[in-house]
Amino acid sequence: MVVAQIVKVRNNTLRSFCITPGDYFYTPSIDGKPIQDGPIQVPPGFDQFTEGLTVPWESMSSSGLEITEASSEDLLRCLVGPVNWESDDHDWLQFRSADGEPIAHERWTVLGERHMLGAIGNCVNISLTF
Repeated sequence: MVVAQIVKVRNNTLRSFCITPGDYFYTPSIDGKPIQDGPIQVPPGFDQFTEGLTVPWESMSSSGLEITEASSEDLLRCLVGPVNWESDDHDWLQFRSADGEPIAHERWTVLGERHMLGAIGNCVNISLTF
């Protein structure tokens, strides 16, 4: 399995966002300060390094990493996992709707090869920019 770590979050817009971690094996921190419970608030101008903020594996999370806009009820779920149209055993960064339906297939990204027996493999660093 590929670990997808979000190492930096930046908001270049005039809108506010919330990120709700969905991986219970990691405790995220923003610039060294742990985030214990609740969503990470991302106001305009936010530009911070993160640790322990990961996109969870599909098989290990019921919700995934959730991203919402503060002024909207729309929800984007992000997960890592295989796809059913490929036989090369790669992990993909995937997007889902609030009800878990796959969306925006054209934006899904290959992260790397899955490893034998589901062992943790490569680590991919991601910068999340709004």
